[in-house]
Amino acid sequence: MTMKYITGIILLFYSCVLYGQNRVVTISDQGTFDDINSYIETAKKDKIEKLTFVFEDGLYRFNDENSININKNSTTELYFEARNDGKVHIMSAGEVYTKDEGEYYSSTHYRVRLKKPLTEFCTYVDQDLKSVLIADTGYLNDTLHTNISLSQIEIIGEDKMTARIRIPEELSSLANKSQSFFKNSLICYKSQWSDCYRPVLRSDSEWIYFSLNEWLAARTASYVTNMFRWTKGIQPFFITNIVEFTSPTCVSYDDTYIYIPNEVSELYVNRHGKFMTINNSKKRVKVSGLNFCGSSLSESILTSGGLPWNFSSAIIDYRYSSGELDIVDCDINNNGGGLVWLCSSSNVNIADNYFVNNLNQDIVSMAGKNDHITVRSNYIENNSCVKTSTPCININDSNNVLVESNEVVNVPRSFVVVGHNNTGIEISDNHIYNTVSFNKYKRRNLSSDTGVCIYSWGDSPFLAKNNIIHDLPSNFGLNGIMVDEGTGNSVIQGNLIYNLGDKCIYNWYKQSKPDSNHNNALISNVILGDISFGGFDRTDPNNSIYKGNVFLGNVYHKAMKQSLATDCGENVTVEKFKLESEKIRISKKILKKIKKDSNYSDRIKKLIRRY
Repeated sequence: MTMKYITGIILLFYSCVLYGQNRVVTISDQGTFDDINSYIETAKKDKIEKLTFVFEDGLYRFNDENSININKNSTTELYFEARNDGKVHIMSAGEVYTKDEGEYYSSTHYRVRLKKPLTEFCTYVDQDLKSVLIADTGYLNDTLHTNISLSQIEIIGEDKMTARIRIPEELSSLANKSQSFFKNSLICYKSQWSDCYRPVLRSDSEWIYFSLNEWLAARTASYVTNMFRWTKGIQPFFITNIVEFTSPTCVSYDDTYIYIPNEVSELYVNRHGKFMTINNSKKRVKVSGLNFCGSSLSESILTSGGLPWNFSSAIIDYRYSSGELDIVDCDINNNGGGLVWLCSSSNVNIADNYFVNNLNQDIVSMAGKNDHITVRSNYIENNSCVKTSTPCININDSNNVLVESNEVVNVPRSFVVVGHNNTGIEISDNHIYNTVSFNKYKRRNLSSDTGVCIYSWGDSPFLAKNNIIHDLPSNFGLNGIMVDEGTGNSVIQGNLIYNLGDKCIYNWYKQSKPDSNHNNALISNVILGDISFGGFDRTDPNNSIYKGNVFLGNVYHKAMKQSLATDCGENVTVEKFKLESEKIRISKKILKKIKKDSNYSDRIKKLIRRY
């Protein structure tokens, strides 16, 4: 009998408490964390109805070997919770390097032999969960500018798979290098409405060459020509792990060693991984009070393997399962990937979480057939350190989805995207805005992120009501609510929208689809800003409704009157108003109209005051 087996029996005996058909397991160190799957299997054999894992304070790390797996044979409800709030940290595992394993190298660094080649993007974290910078400009923050290219992208080659940008003068050391030199480098650039991250191919004396994505390469010549318009004024930038010993506070490495600043005694290599996979389960799983971290909240992050964006980058997969998945009161911060990927599953509740500075801003992506999904009362923020074009909530093939009462701060791209084959989608009472400091940052750094806070492109019925959307950057083309691609069946009702960079409401009419933009309703919204009427039934009355809206300004009411919608009455234009912080002051008459209108929430009514 091996020592590991004996230790496992002892741990199981002392850490498991049985109350009838309920069992509690205390997770107190990495060893007991690594044995979670064994505890789950034992509970199934013992026909335990409820198994609770209580985490003691500390840092726990997961990888492919100890990722939690829950499958169709599960007969046990599972609960994962922290004994003390904010004291349990869980992060994806790469290698761990310590001073004891290393040797003196210089006055600023010691070195440790690599356990295996670092061939993918990583975040380096010290013993205090503080990010340790790599020895280049890969961290995107206000103080580092040398990774920004000042030239526009040029597409070369008949296959359109290659592009190039000029080497910035500050990065002249990158000239005349082979692809092996750039093995851990990416170039980030704009492709139509999203940001792309692609590998570097080589460089010569003047240019850095990189590959374009296959989707762009498959486009027509005119499409690629338009890419120059999309990228005009947008600065591509580098993420790289190329090593230069330029600072005593930086990590660097070569093919044999990793060089670690002397003040760092323990270094974690944080790669993106899967914390939990739930497959064909009919039992409840609840995760509460845990802190999933790529690094501390005060630090920048690198990609942690999360690029290019894809579904598999989520921390949790929930597939073909109908029990119940609750993720509540957790902190998810500074990760390279998203939170949950859903496929053909139901009964998911994501509530009261703190979701900050994740590179893939994805909270939940849906594919297959999903039903009864709730995303409620979460705090979602990106600050200027993080750049992402991934939507927070991506809805496809799903029914009965409620996105409600979330606080969404500093949106780089989209909050909710409603795609194809959905029904019963409600997006309500969310507060979406940018801070002053974030808008200032966006105006002077990197590329723009054209996007839409609430976006529909798949002709799925959805209701957007009582949302407050405001103060998005004036020069970055961020729309409020958009019904795109000739779709319809939307109800946009009781929202307060102002101070946007582009359209408050944007309804795109597709001339090739005569029945496009059908059955849309714009009811009782308070709007300060531009509206696109391209799809508001200018030539065909097709059962759309535009009724009871309050337009703060002097131009939009006339455009509304030109609509041939079935019902376009009771809209008013208010020329005299005042915007004070988040409050709007209007005349007593219009205020009275709003107060009586049941389509507005009490929260919005409180923001409307008498002039």
